[in-house]
Amino acid sequence: MSYLQKNFLKVLVLLVGCALLLPLYKVLLTSVVFAYAVYPSKKFFKKIVKNNSLASLFCTVFWIIIVVYIIVLLGNIILFAVSDAQEIINSEMFVNLTNDVKDAFASNQISSVLIESVNLQNFVSLIASKISPLLAVAPMMIIYASLVVIFSYYFLKDGESMIDFVLSQFSPNNKKRILALLKKVNLVFANIIYGYILTAIIIGILVFTIFTLLGVPNSFLLAVLSTVLSIIPLAGPIIPSLIAGISLLLSESYFKILLLFIFNVGLSFVDNIIRAFISDKGLKEYSLHPLLFICGVVSGSVIFGPVGLIAGPMFFGAVSVLLKEMK
Repeated sequence: MSYLQKNFLKVLVLLVGCALLLPLYKVLLTSVVFAYAVYPSKKFFKKIVKNNSLASLFCTVFWIIIVVYIIVLLGNIILFAVSDAQEIINSEMFVNLTNDVKDAFASNQISSVLIESVNLQNFVSLIASKISPLLAVAPMMIIYASLVVIFSYYFLKDGESMIDFVLSQFSPNNKKRILALLKKVNLVFANIIYGYILTAIIIGILVFTIFTLLGVPNSFLLAVLSTVLSIIPLAGPIIPSLIAGISLLLSESYFKILLLFIFNVGLSFVDNIIRAFISDKGLKEYSLHPLLFICGVVSGSVIFGPVGLIAGPMFFGAVSVLLKEMK
């Protein structure tokens, strides 16, 4: 078989493979991102059990348990919040307050129409009607989650072998160039995972700890919000801190407000401290510009869903490395 025929056959097999895997692209993307993010912990497990398969299994199970626990905890908090909202809306005090507001605006025809059009007592029913479609697709979500777990395990276990197999399809010279390029892409990915994502997670943990000690209501929910907002540069836990500050102000806890202010000042140094631990010259050279990171977060989440929060910046990071190497 000639060189041209071999390459044509490889391209044909690649196209057919992509077409077959297209329905699973979100599963594959989620699994790859998850496996890459937790790969360092797999090395830790491997030092303990001295077996690649067991280390991959323990690593996968460990992180899946953490993810499931967080999801269940968030779900319970949301359900309790909806239940509390329903009790407040159905309470006699709230009904009387609503009637008083309607009476106050009775002289204003436009305001009266607007208030009458908003039936607050059906708010919870509306939420329930929105949740019903989610319950209908629950079996598919379970299948999706199961596939992500299985794929993540095998990517952790055989990821290096898969990369070696792909590289073996290239000539020795091209293989060296691709390896050098992959190392630089890996530096960008490490900067994204540990420079942005890890920083956001640590900030979320600190926010939860401090808010809990200060007695701020819904501290876990505010910590999750801080984590999400901290992923985006320049955002940070400002909004959750304002909510906590208002709550403390209403309870006249002025000393706690001062402590909250000092805590927020300290958070500004967290990013620099974490980056000091990963202050490799390569990470600095191939760091992703904050503007590209924000574009990756927004576009990635729109196209790929939640996993796009990480996959989007990783894509922009890979593209930025390619553009630098093409100079």
